[in-house]
Amino acid sequence: MRATATRPNRACRLLVSTSIVAAAATLASAPARAQEWRNTLGNWNTPANWSPILPTATDDATIISGNVIIPLGTTETVNSVSVEVLSDLAVLGTLNGDVTLDNSTILLRGRLNGDLTVLSTYAPLSQIEGWERHGAVSRIRRPPMTDIAMPKSKRTRRFARMPNSDAKPGTNGSEQSADAATAPTAEPPTKPESRTARIVTLMQREQGATLNEMIAATGWLPHTTRAALTGLKKKGHGIQRSAIDGVSHYTITAAA
Repeated sequence: MRATATRPNRACRLLVSTSIVAAAATLASAPARAQEWRNTLGNWNTPANWSPILPTATDDATIISGNVIIPLGTTETVNSVSVEVLSDLAVLGTLNGDVTLDNSTILLRGRLNGDLTVLSTYAPLSQIEGWERHGAVSRIRRPPMTDIAMPKSKRTRRFARMPNSDAKPGTNGSEQSADAATAPTAEPPTKPESRTARIVTLMQREQGATLNEMIAATGWLPHTTRAALTGLKKKGHGIQRSAIDGVSHYTITAAA
């Protein structure tokens, strides 16, 4: 008597397929988490160098200070990387994700599959531009790290005082000046609030502001928002980060 292998029925196969699709959708919709480098010098792929965990493909990594190395023959994938003041990132292997330089530098001996945004750097710009020409980086961007400038109003030209031809008979200039002084004057237009001022207002709240709230208020990218926070620190603001229900909240603890 020959044994026959049992085959899973159609309902069972459909249930397994549905579970796989649901798990993939959950991973795709997962919000980006912030991971920070916590060492002076070391390899990217060492979990102990990161807080709280090693960055994954959906995370935003921040190198606050130190020298980070992606070794030759290795590939790392993240959502974005922000290299902050006086920090260094050496890519000897492959890095998938966007990188922002904020008064920092990058050594590219491998491949960067993403945009390189240069806010400020002490690396030779000719060297960085050469990487783009040779295809070592997808694209180099150098946006101005300032709010949108408001158009300057034209100054009114002043002329010598001319006699008032519309003066009423029997009145003198002083009486007309008094009337002009009592007349209501139009209030000057108020200047729109800058995007930097918006995130300061958000962080002044008791619960502070999350990175997503600041992004929604300004329209900036995550790494640009972090660069703005770094700029506020340089101006003397004290910015404190705390976790509420597993989500980072930023508050201003001291004014400039």
